[in-house]
Amino acid sequence: MKKNMAFITVASVLLCACNSSPKQQTNPVEQKNKAISLTLDTVDFASDTAGAKVKVECLMLERLTTAILKSSQRYPLVVKERIAGVAQTEFVLKATYTNVNAHRWVFPSLRPSSSATVKAEILKNDQVVATISKEIGSGAAFGACDRLEKIALAGGRYISKWAAKQNYN
Repeated sequence: MKKNMAFITVASVLLCACNSSPKQQTNPVEQKNKAISLTLDTVDFASDTAGAKVKVECLMLERLTTAILKSSQRYPLVVKERIAGVAQTEFVLKATYTNVNAHRWVFPSLRPSSSATVKAEILKNDQVVATISKEIGSGAAFGACDRLEKIALAGGRYISKWAAKQNYN
């Protein structure tokens, strides 16, 4: 019985040791060379898409900007904010809210939800290369601004993932 236990112990230690071999890592220099560089243009609302109260009280634009910048680090994508007076890169990412609904009622729900449509464009020399539009909704937070800010975070992740998949040749 002791021999069987010793054999099982040794076999399980060997199996665990073989499975925990380090994964092959890629060279970080190669990853940086493959990274696409984008300049993030100022995020804004399209005309008359959101009420004045939403524009003043909610931090949708700031949340969308930070979400795009942070989530782009997961992909071979270098996104930097546009700085006035500084030369921009070849590609520009522009995000705009085309529709914002702070309070909408969905049938079985007992409280309001929110939705917003965000449009993203990739521009090269002021010409649209790629565009996408996505409506995102949320009913998980109690306040309208909280829901809209959650929508902005989800929109930033979505835009970064979409921008990373585009063909920049």
